[in-house]
Amino acid sequence: MKFTTTTTRRILGGLVALAITGGLTAGTAAASQRTGATHRAAAASTPPVGGSPVLAVTAVDDSYQMPSMSPLKAGLVTIRLRNAGTQPHQATIVRFHDGVTFAQFATAFAHGGSGAAMALVDFEGGVNTVDPGTTAVAYSKLTAGNYALLCFVQGPDGLPHAAKGMVMPFQVVGPAHSVRTPQTKGTVGLSSYKIHLPAGFGHGLYAVTNSADEPHELAIVKVAAGKTPNDVMNFLMETTPSGPPPFSGVGGVAALSPGLTSYGAADLKPGHYVALCFVPDDQAPHLPHFMMGMFQPFTVT
Repeated sequence: MKFTTTTTRRILGGLVALAITGGLTAGTAAASQRTGATHRAAAASTPPVGGSPVLAVTAVDDSYQMPSMSPLKAGLVTIRLRNAGTQPHQATIVRFHDGVTFAQFATAFAHGGSGAAMALVDFEGGVNTVDPGTTAVAYSKLTAGNYALLCFVQGPDGLPHAAKGMVMPFQVVGPAHSVRTPQTKGTVGLSSYKIHLPAGFGHGLYAVTNSADEPHELAIVKVAAGKTPNDVMNFLMETTPSGPPPFSGVGGVAALSPGLTSYGAADLKPGHYVALCFVPDDQAPHLPHFMMGMFQPFTVT
């Protein structure tokens, strides 16, 4: 496929300007509102792994709600995201570098842009984009420190929800609680520039490991009935997309910094899907990674 300058600018304008994305465009958000959720992620009753502490989060449009702001115990943490808004939302976990405060991060975001702010954090996974009315879970091993949840999904106006206030700081304190590594059905490998899915991916708990030297994410979209993965790519490459997107967002694991592993629960309905990464490359011309090979179709039976 030929990537035109106009196409690249459109994608970079929506993705690279955020420094990292949660995997959905404004068009997808609008389509989800029109058609309703096509997938129900892991149920809200999904138990924490091994008694790990739970970060229970409700996403509403432009903000997060938590029943408690008490610090979490370091170690494996269950992140449970319920989307009670009218648009798709996600919860990316970022850890501030030691010595960096939330106030410094906010100031960098306000005055230096997202690039300056993202240079102050590491990406620790979390729940990738879920449709309105759905709940999903992910698991991350968190060390003591200061953290925040951010939603990088764009609204119909093209602005990321984080820029409108969808940022929630929280704290993790030590020493770490004792929880064994979760028992998984396999590992999703993120490399430069491939997504390696284990055989039979689609049901159960999976490790997601970033073995590259830059951040990557696992975004999963369901291909609409009568459409193909090529239709998904073509839509993403259009300068001015027409009609509803040929896909819907069904979750995944949010961005991970190099060398990190997170865990995601999947319960996908039968159909055709694509696993992809929207994170922009750290080298010019900063193309989104799905344009560089991180676009992996798969089928769930």
